[in-house]
Amino acid sequence: MEYDKPLMTYTKDKKGRPGIHIYKEDLELLKQIYIHRTMRAVSIHELLKVIYKGERTTKAISKRLAKLTDSGVLIQMKHRAINNLHIFYYKLGTRGYEVLGKLASQGTEEQYSPDISITSTTIPATHTAATSTIANRVYLSCSAKNLLKGFQHWRGSQHPLFLNRMGEESYAEIVPDWVFEYEDTIVCVEVDTGYQRRHVIADKYKRYIELSQKEETQGKKIVVVFSVVDESVDPTFTYNRDRRIAKLKEYAPPIHEWGIMNNELNIHFYAVSAFRTPPLIVEILSGFLPIKREERYKLAEDWSRKVQKVYGERIRLSQLSNDEVFNPRRERFVDCECVFRMQNMNSGSEKTFAFLYGEEGSVFTYQLVRANAMRLGQLTEHTELPNPELLICYDAIENVNHNHYGVSFTLPVKEATYGQWIQAEMNKELPPQVKSIVSEFTKANVDLFK
Repeated sequence: MEYDKPLMTYTKDKKGRPGIHIYKEDLELLKQIYIHRTMRAVSIHELLKVIYKGERTTKAISKRLAKLTDSGVLIQMKHRAINNLHIFYYKLGTRGYEVLGKLASQGTEEQYSPDISITSTTIPATHTAATSTIANRVYLSCSAKNLLKGFQHWRGSQHPLFLNRMGEESYAEIVPDWVFEYEDTIVCVEVDTGYQRRHVIADKYKRYIELSQKEETQGKKIVVVFSVVDESVDPTFTYNRDRRIAKLKEYAPPIHEWGIMNNELNIHFYAVSAFRTPPLIVEILSGFLPIKREERYKLAEDWSRKVQKVYGERIRLSQLSNDEVFNPRRERFVDCECVFRMQNMNSGSEKTFAFLYGEEGSVFTYQLVRANAMRLGQLTEHTELPNPELLICYDAIENVNHNHYGVSFTLPVKEATYGQWIQAEMNKELPPQVKSIVSEFTKANVDLFK
């Protein structure tokens, strides 16, 4: 690859450190390491592959890191993990701070004073290392989206909303592990290694809800993402993490305690694996999630039209409101989008579907599913609504595959994919089979209308 003109140049110094040219790509790397304090070598490689636009090989990146280390711009640290596996980390060296001081502030000569807590940083703990890895991958995913230009990210303790102002009476009620912000959306990331007990997680929910009701967060969309560490960010986490994800959803307080304004929640919570965290946060910052109630109603109506068009005269689908089906004194905020009554014109069989538009990892979706499954269970003796089932529709098949509720249901609960029905309508063919929740963490393919 061709190089631009160097931003600055170091010559060999009295300590014997070799000289080096500093390029704009190096500056971007130093800025990110400054935010993280330390970064794993694998994260830096992922970052530089994007910065260099894929024009450098892994070997070339390793050579560049070696030069930056030899010249004192970076400091390399080595940690021996399990099975004698060595993990390498990097932090800023003295020259790294000098570069930021001279170049990062738009050409001014202002110096970045190395913080003692940063320069003395050693090998990070498992939680800290995992947080950095997840945050870097979210950063790279957001950077790839043109519509997210101008987004920002911080370690939680450095975001203005969560700063602990020592010496003052005001303290942050809670400090997330990482924060991503774009326009009026603030995403708080809580990295979970599975060691915190129920009461600790429940207290976090409570504190975030309190934060969302404060004056300084009004006009902001607050979203909290519990990111469960898995093998994608730490090779020692080889066991299945689905059960922990389900538990985090279960520990949340009931929806009516979250705060509701204009028929929408003040705050939203999600629990997903580390692997699924980057695409989720991109969707949130892009404004596609969480889906507003009015939009969910429209999606339900559109889904029914597509189903009727695909199946034609083989089925008859009629729509009922919640008031026609459920107790009028119910908690209305957990209503399903609508209720469909389906008649198979060939066999004469009938079914009743309570329809929900679901979001992967959403604690709100989790509570809607639990509430509506309970409501439907109470309708089993209702002669006018035969064979009640709960149908959850997601945007894509990966949302179905990665979302778990961690409970068994006494009535059929099925999951479909909205995108499959769009494709089926276009191709004039029946969509693939949907999933049925068989047990806590088991799903099976079924035919929706049999």
